[in-house]
Amino acid sequence: MTGGSPHTRRGPVHRIISCSQATTDLSGEELAVVLPETSAEAAEEVAARILHVVRAVHLRQAPGAAISVSVGGATSDPRAEALPAADLVGRADAALYLAKQRGRDRFASG
Repeated sequence: MTGGSPHTRRGPVHRIISCSQATTDLSGEELAVVLPETSAEAAEEVAARILHVVRAVHLRQAPGAAISVSVGGATSDPRAEALPAADLVGRADAALYLAKQRGRDRFASG
């Protein structure tokens, strides 16, 4: 993970994502978390943990300020033909915007 404070890079968020789970920067403030061989339910649990950890962050430079995060998720069925990565990212991106439309600071899947 890049950017952000040392707390988010090496603290609770870092512990959520194990070394077998790849992360990559997309653009600006977006981050992708890839969870291979993970069910939709387990991925939703990871999203919930990320939401919880980010909500708990307190900024010393801006007391009282809140940080929010919107999470969009997409999964593919391992029994079906594999989706191209661009299609999966597109579905997750659409879900991210759905989460933001529903009020931000939440999870949506697509």
